[in-house]
Amino acid sequence: MLYRQISEAMCYMHSNGIAHRDIKCENVLLNRSQTVAKLTDFGFSRTCFDNKTGKRLLSETYCGSAAYVAPEVLKAQPYNAICSDVWSLGVVLYVMVNNKLPFPFEHDLKSMLKYQCEKKYKFAVPLSDSIKDLIAKQLEPNIQSRINMKQVLQHKWFK
Repeated sequence: MLYRQISEAMCYMHSNGIAHRDIKCENVLLNRSQTVAKLTDFGFSRTCFDNKTGKRLLSETYCGSAAYVAPEVLKAQPYNAICSDVWSLGVVLYVMVNNKLPFPFEHDLKSMLKYQCEKKYKFAVPLSDSIKDLIAKQLEPNIQSRINMKQVLQHKWFK
């Protein structure tokens, strides 16, 4: 499963304190037979912990593609880049199963932020309750309630 491969790569990066910060469909490459997925473009990647103290560092660089970034990034406040990666990967999953972006207001960021915070997205095709649940847990605007990559991989949808 392609999404599992990408999720495992993100989980590995996060377990090593690294955030990608530019997760989007264009940065996922598939082999010719579309059986292997590879995450690419690590230009915005960064460590999320201070090497000396081990303390978590918040990111103050507002990078990534607007259609994929989490609400906390759009708000232009210091943010936990690992949590925002989970959101972006949720957008990728949404696109994989719906063939469209969940929040279509990329050029009107204020409207897009409002739709993100109100969880206003619809599924274009019939989907199982388990995949809808996984997407909802990744596209959770409250970072305190958003799942992490370990929880993504343990989600019932993967079973």
